[in-house]
Amino acid sequence: MQESVLILKLSTPSLTESKRIVVLIIASIAAFMGPLDGSIVNVALPSIARSLNASLGHLILVPTIYLIVLASLQTTFGRLADVKGRVRVFKIGVGVFTAASLLAGLSQDILQLIFFRVIQGVGAAIMGATATALVAEAYPPSKRGAAIGMNTMAAYAGLTLGPVLGGFLTQVFGWRSIFLVNIPIGVVTLLLSTYWLRGLGVKTVRRGFDLVGSATLTVFLVTLLLMLSQSDLQFNVIQLTTLSALCILSLSAFIYAERKVSEPLMDLRLFTSNRLFSAGNITALLNYSTTAGTVLLISIHLQFILGYSPSEAGLILLTQPLVMVVVAPIAGWFSDRIDARVLSSIGMMVRTAGLLLLAFYSEALSRSFIIIPLFTLGLGNGLFSSPNVNSILSSVPKEKYGLASGIISTIRTMGQSIGIAIMCFIVSIVMPAGTFAKLSEDAVELAAFFLSGVRMAFLTASILSGLGIFTSLARGSEHKQSSSVDVKM
Repeated sequence: MQESVLILKLSTPSLTESKRIVVLIIASIAAFMGPLDGSIVNVALPSIARSLNASLGHLILVPTIYLIVLASLQTTFGRLADVKGRVRVFKIGVGVFTAASLLAGLSQDILQLIFFRVIQGVGAAIMGATATALVAEAYPPSKRGAAIGMNTMAAYAGLTLGPVLGGFLTQVFGWRSIFLVNIPIGVVTLLLSTYWLRGLGVKTVRRGFDLVGSATLTVFLVTLLLMLSQSDLQFNVIQLTTLSALCILSLSAFIYAERKVSEPLMDLRLFTSNRLFSAGNITALLNYSTTAGTVLLISIHLQFILGYSPSEAGLILLTQPLVMVVVAPIAGWFSDRIDARVLSSIGMMVRTAGLLLLAFYSEALSRSFIIIPLFTLGLGNGLFSSPNVNSILSSVPKEKYGLASGIISTIRTMGQSIGIAIMCFIVSIVMPAGTFAKLSEDAVELAAFFLSGVRMAFLTASILSGLGIFTSLARGSEHKQSSSVDVKM
């Protein structure tokens, strides 16, 4: 089943440099807000539990349900933006996110808060799926890499500042302020979008929206992410079996549907016939699957084993994202001049070296040692991300920028969830049965077991990252897409 949409065929107007900068600022604010709200809430969970008298099971859903909704809907909204207009869909996303933030901040019980986090995740998914596409559309290929680098920097800044800003706001103004702070930012972004984004957007002839493909892909991603969140949500055997069956069936139904419809949600030929696109996304998955889990294990080590306070651990962990924030725009600028395959592959090499350094974790690990691999990881990720995104978007026509942007965002969130699940699983099986969950209580007695598990997890991560070097090189030479793309009638 497909919903048909009639849109007039127009070309993107030539933008002045000042308007391009405003578009970049608007898109970067959106790129900043989504990741920020994924990380800002964690430090406020104890305050939320006390205020709303929430159980642990409900409390875990506050951050988890947001990320599940965010990851599962970005591809769908990216394609919807291609069909119905990116600016229109983007503004809806900003409005939904801002309204949900207000309602979340006014929640009177934990179930209300969870529900509004779902709505907030929908708004964040729309913004995440369209922000990078707007940047790619506003800038010509010769300047696109630098702009995407700035946009990528904004996303990293959101992830970085989330815990710091969340701790400050919660301590000074209370937990509700971590949601209410989005309101003035969202309103300003919406007003700027209404004025400055007028006339921007590639419009095509009549196209269909693949409702069946959207539904089956969403079910697949939701069930997969729920299974990956097993350690938090604690499903029983029957529930896990049901989720597994739904996951397999929905994936099979999605692939079948995409091969049958004339206007699929996701053109599978992008993965089978477009080597730049497929290799870039596979490499991104390998990159992100070794990112979030690494930060989590280092954080646990610093606090439980070495005895650092949360604020001290947070300052040390800031090393990686701060380096990424500096390097990403520079790498993006270079990707306009150097084949992205070269920069991305170098980035994967550098971050693999950082993971190998972490594989030598020991009881003697000090603050000065941990900064070296964190700096190396930040440098590698900064060199990789912007050129890789630029390469992926340059490999598709303009009318598919939204879809490509949505897929990139989905892979980022999926990779982080998969990585945390894999690396924590490795640590748990190396440690004596049931002791990983008790690490905070018996850190001294369990330190040696934990460090053995951590070394194994980082070694596994370095192997996955090393595979990313070869998948990045396998993409072949880059051929920039023309800024003017013919659309099939």
